[in-house]
Amino acid sequence: MTITDLPPAPAPLTYTERSDIWHDVYMGRHPDPALLERLTPWPGINEALVREVLTHIRLHPEAWDQSRWVGACGTVACFAGWTVALRHGLEDNLGHLTYLPTSYRNSIAGLAVEAIGMPSEPLYSLVFGFAAVYDDNGRFPGFVRKPTFAELCDRVWFVTGIRFKPDEIDA
Repeated sequence: MTITDLPPAPAPLTYTERSDIWHDVYMGRHPDPALLERLTPWPGINEALVREVLTHIRLHPEAWDQSRWVGACGTVACFAGWTVALRHGLEDNLGHLTYLPTSYRNSIAGLAVEAIGMPSEPLYSLVFGFAAVYDDNGRFPGFVRKPTFAELCDRVWFVTGIRFKPDEIDA
């Protein structure tokens, strides 16, 4: 087989196609497998930080609560909360995150978006998609159970384009 015999590489996803994936994630649906086959990491994403956050959550599952940015107790946080804590060296004192100014740029969401290097829309799909479940008509009936680590890894893949398998990170 020569290089000319190889099939052409699939076309990269458009922003609209990525947006379709993020919307499915936010609504609690599994994205279209045909789109996932073409999914690549977001350009410029801080993959090392994403991996560090997943490793921390894997090693400290009791400190992960996807239903809130940072717990009032200062010992639990969601994916975005841990992103900010690890990026700014606050992993041993999450309480400091509860004192951030309320403007978006200085909020946990804004700081996580900046640290990861992605637009806010997809990150919200990752962060908020777990906290709520929607019915088939798009209505929000309430909050759901805590996701598993495997579900978090899938969400990270769907939103960032970085694929992790739960067993890649040794507990």
